[in-house]
Amino acid sequence: MERAYKNETDFKDFTKSMSDAQFKHNMKTIAYLLPPRQRTISRFINLSNWVNWAHRMLEVYHTLSKEEKDVFSFVPSNASFIKELEEVISCINFIEKECKHTGLSKYTVAKCQKQIRTVMLQGNSRMHKLGMAIYGFLSEEAALLESDSESHNNSSDILESTFGIFKKRKSPNKLYGVTPLILFLPVYTRVAHVKNTKNNYNFKEHLEKLRVWQINEWTNTHLPKNLVVKRKLKLTTAS
Repeated sequence: MERAYKNETDFKDFTKSMSDAQFKHNMKTIAYLLPPRQRTISRFINLSNWVNWAHRMLEVYHTLSKEEKDVFSFVPSNASFIKELEEVISCINFIEKECKHTGLSKYTVAKCQKQIRTVMLQGNSRMHKLGMAIYGFLSEEAALLESDSESHNNSSDILESTFGIFKKRKSPNKLYGVTPLILFLPVYTRVAHVKNTKNNYNFKEHLEKLRVWQINEWTNTHLPKNLVVKRKLKLTTAS
């Protein structure tokens, strides 16, 4: 999506119009209709939110007041572009859901490629180019499967939820960065049986033998200096 749309004039114009509306009208009576905020980093991860907003605005535009129509006039003027993005996002969401819930297999690849042929390859040249890129990627992944019955788990939910737990527990102060709290992640994975671990690593035994000085030693070796501590020491010295 990023390679296909990032440098396109219509994409840049439309996202700029949304940003301008957010900036100019966020404290006005029409603020309830403003589009979702776009991510500064990884913007293309949450395209669905504002594409869905744009689609709904198209449907209700005729019911808006004159002031609201003036502010959001950029929506109907980009109707064809919004329709294009809606079809692309819908197709990509189908592929993601299929591969996430049933795994990556030759069956799911064939099902996803059929959806691409039905949607993207029937669209304009930009949609066709994007569809062929995804189509080719799926073909390459399917070629790595050893049999027709083989299915791979390609969802990162487990990793993301694990790091989400860490982010929830860590200090909201960004100056702390990564602290020794990160060491709880292997424990949180809750390996039920030693036989399920490589090299028969016994978590319980190692936790019982672990000492504070070892944690401090690991921290000094592997983690950067804590900026909060560095700040306190510097300000204390200055005073």
